[in-house]
Amino acid sequence: MTMVPQNRPRRGTTFSELLIAIVLAMAAMAGIVKLMAIAARQYQILEFRSAATLEAANVMDDLMSRPWTEVTPNKQTKIQMSAMFRQTAPKATLSVTVLPEDDSKDVRKLTVRIDLSDAVNQRKPVQLVAWRYRDPESRP
Repeated sequence: MTMVPQNRPRRGTTFSELLIAIVLAMAAMAGIVKLMAIAARQYQILEFRSAATLEAANVMDDLMSRPWTEVTPNKQTKIQMSAMFRQTAPKATLSVTVLPEDDSKDVRKLTVRIDLSDAVNQRKPVQLVAWRYRDPESRP
């Protein structure tokens, strides 16, 4: 009597199943690599904006510490960015405006703006605004 082999299910995977699994794993890895690149770019933009915010605060602090007579709309104060920030974002630009507020001789509006659009292709500038009141000892 001869034994007839039974059709039992085979154990293990076929070559086509293995190939599909590899293709799916590679597609998932490609997506993860893309997401990591986007996250790294966003982190870089965040670092530039944080540094620009600190630099704008330093410039504003410098303006606020100057005597009232030095911070006028007519007098262009020569303020430059720090060397460390210029090294971080060499293409960033700084602009400072001083305007009288509501025709008052005792209040001035100070605006410090750092534009990073050339440095990191970011369209939103960092801008700080403060109002400076005449010092009591410098009033006429």
